[in-house]
Amino acid sequence: WGIGIYFAKNASYSCGSYAYTLPNGKKQVFLAQVLTGDVHDCKSDTSLRRPPKKNEKVSNLRYNSVSGDTGGSKVYIVYENRVIYPTYLITFIP
Repeated sequence: WGIGIYFAKNASYSCGSYAYTLPNGKKQVFLAQVLTGDVHDCKSDTSLRRPPKKNEKVSNLRYNSVSGDTGGSKVYIVYENRVIYPTYLITFIP
């Protein structure tokens, strides 16, 4: 899904490989509220730098975000950090 900011619906997906590891071995992840807007569900496309156009022949309107399935979780990708609100920093023992 290209260069964007990724969020997983299932925390177990993020907590495995993407959590920050503290020196004491505990891990941290953010729980965030994300405005996904009009979502385009698609297969992974590493060339994306922003959401695709809704209808290339009619207008220049674009989707607000994209989504797809990977590693047993639905993921949402946004391309602007202004639609993200980090709500909690969660620290846990793996």
